[in-house]
Amino acid sequence: IIINENNNGGDWVSGVAVIIATSGSDIVLTDGVYTTESDDFGGGAVGLVPYALHAADCVPVPGIPTESFGTVTLAHYGPVIDDSASGMPVEVWKKPILQAPPYVDYFEVTSDFEAEILANERLIEVSPKPFTDGFECGYYYKIVPTDDLHCVGTAALAAADVDVYDYTYLIKKLCKADLSMNGSVDTPDPVLWVAGPVDVNEDGVVDVVDLNEIFAEME
Repeated sequence: IIINENNNGGDWVSGVAVIIATSGSDIVLTDGVYTTESDDFGGGAVGLVPYALHAADCVPVPGIPTESFGTVTLAHYGPVIDDSASGMPVEVWKKPILQAPPYVDYFEVTSDFEAEILANERLIEVSPKPFTDGFECGYYYKIVPTDDLHCVGTAALAAADVDVYDYTYLIKKLCKADLSMNGSVDTPDPVLWVAGPVDVNEDGVVDVVDLNEIFAEME
């Protein structure tokens, strides 16, 4: 479902009820940046042009510190198209979580990544190129669309080259051994492991090897 498909200033002024055929119940979406996940109503979306980022459908969800991702999937409220010559309709930037003066601001690392619009056309998968550092632990990352990421879904939109709604996707990638989630593997982490052991090296076994991994990353 597309609202303001001609991009002529239309707005989302009341709730949109999506009826779930299998149960007969309905979900009311209140505005163009609703938080309901698309899986809750069959995997689709209701989009207000220009389409914004559907944060709840992104993987990882932005703003939640995490350590276990190698790619990022950006979700939008409607289908998008890459009109760039480079095949990269987004920019990727990063900066260290922990810093000492002189502080470093975000610096661009777009050339280390590639992007693919997935089959349903609402999702963009951003993944590291071979032989690059990719999404490193201990960094903040932000991803922003370029002017070449456009809304589609109707002939009018395709002809008008309507940019997506400008957004900034932010994520904080922690190290697996950073149990205190302070951005560094340091003194609190082995203490926390002893209090609640976890599988730091992800070998399927929780044992002293995991504790040793924390000490190794502290060095």
